[in-house]
Amino acid sequence: MLAAASVCAQNLDKEYIHAGGRLIAVEAPAPPAPAEPTANLSASSLSIVVGQPVTLTWTTANAQSASIGNNIGNNIGAVTPVAGGSKTVWPTANTTYTLTATGAEGTTPATDQVEITVLPAGSLTANLSASSPRIA
Repeated sequence: MLAAASVCAQNLDKEYIHAGGRLIAVEAPAPPAPAEPTANLSASSLSIVVGQPVTLTWTTANAQSASIGNNIGNNIGAVTPVAGGSKTVWPTANTTYTLTATGAEGTTPATDQVEITVLPAGSLTANLSASSPRIA
């Protein structure tokens, strides 16, 4: 029984206590695992006519860095602030944007994607909204 024990030294994997005139090494508790990162990516519109802008908005948690890439080679790259922000892009072809959030060592990167459909010039697009759920 170590009733009158006190911690007198510590290193990375052991803790030393002084009890009853003796120095005793005990295993130090493991540090908590780092929190996994999260990533969320959204777009102001998922369908546009070529030449129109789209605003990409991202949020992350527990991330040390974040980047946005796409499937056509003109990647946005690292984004700041890492925790969240927005960037306007002008895609000229159907494009899938991927947000990758990288956390602390030992965690799995998180990803999220949005797919933008780009229609040819002269195409019509419409956004419908209603103030009432009933049609008179």
